[in-house]
Amino acid sequence: MNKKIAWFLALLLIVCSLPLISSSTASAAQKKPKLNVKKLDMTLGNSFQLRIYNMKKKHKASYTSSNPSLVSVETISSNTKRATLKALGIGSSNITVTIQRQNQKALVLKCRVRVSPEAVSIKFIRRKVSMKIGQNFKADTIIKPSTSTEQPIFESSNPAVATVNPFGIITGVSPGTATITATLLSSNLTATCTVNVRPPYPDPKTSTQRKY
Repeated sequence: MNKKIAWFLALLLIVCSLPLISSSTASAAQKKPKLNVKKLDMTLGNSFQLRIYNMKKKHKASYTSSNPSLVSVETISSNTKRATLKALGIGSSNITVTIQRQNQKALVLKCRVRVSPEAVSIKFIRRKVSMKIGQNFKADTIIKPSTSTEQPIFESSNPAVATVNPFGIITGVSPGTATITATLLSSNLTATCTVNVRPPYPDPKTSTQRKY
């Protein structure tokens, strides 16, 4: 009887450990090598660092560009996890990354790069905005040439009055005036928009009126 109980407990322990083994195996299988980007918009003359995540030390990667005259690839021999892409011409190029793995089939990763011309001007569609506290407003910009994919960096001169996020959405915080600046990093060109945040109007239901 004791032997049967011992065998039963051993079998029960094995069965209970199976889900843990399968879950750990599944989590390990999910950590496959991947690129930090699959699609990339660049402006002419700029650089970007392409990186491979979840790549083991014993693995080696090689990079090729379908159009080196538009997008070149430079790697450091001691670290093939990273490569520098340089936008040399306007157009598109496919970057192919081949990872050699011992006793395994080579893994191929791809990234599509589109190079657009550098922006030469920027302006806000609306240069003055009046808004309420808590209200949001999308400050759209016009960038020329229209084929440029360059995106500006937004900044508020007074975040206590109005804040702006990386997408150009302004939020009124408190009564006052703030200047929103959009900057193109490639050329340091800027555009400004003046934001006036109105104070809250008194509620007519709660406000008292003088009696004459």
